[in-house]
Amino acid sequence: MVALSSLLVIVFIIIILYMLRFKKYKQAGSHSNSFRLTNGRSDDTELQSVPLLARSPSTNRKYPPLVVDKLEEEMNRRMADDNKLFREEFNALPVCPIQASCDAASKEENKDKNRYVNILPYDHSRVHLSSLEGVPDSDFINASFINVSDATSHWHQ
Repeated sequence: MVALSSLLVIVFIIIILYMLRFKKYKQAGSHSNSFRLTNGRSDDTELQSVPLLARSPSTNRKYPPLVVDKLEEEMNRRMADDNKLFREEFNALPVCPIQASCDAASKEENKDKNRYVNILPYDHSRVHLSSLEGVPDSDFINASFINVSDATSHWHQ
C-alpha cells in the first residue's frame, strides 16, 4: 500500500512539473521580439474582428520607403515601446470620411471570403476576379486596388 501511494505521489509530481515547464515554454514563445506575418484565417477562430484604432489629428510628416534588406530590423524598431512608431505613422494618415458601399462584401455568399468581419473592400475600388461559369459571386475577393501615382509598373484589368 505504501509503495502504491509513493508511486502515485511521484506520478503526480511529474505531471505538475511537466505542466509548469510547458506553461513556461508557451509564455516564452508568446513574448518573442520577432514578428510573424500570416496570410489567411486563423484556424482557432471562426470569424475574426480587428479592433479599430482611435485616430488623432493627422500630421503632414512624410515616411520614406522601406529597404527590403532591413525590413525585419525596421519592423522590430517600430514595434518597440508597444508599437509606438506604428501608431504614430497610422495617425499621420489622413482621415477620409468616405461614404461608400460594401455591398459585394456584405453578400451572404461572400461573407466566408472576408478574413475579418469589420474590414471590407468598397465596391468602387474592389478587385474583380474573372467569373467562373456556373459559380455565382466567383468574381469576389476581399481585396482593393490601391492607386500608387509614382509606381513604375501598372496593374491591368
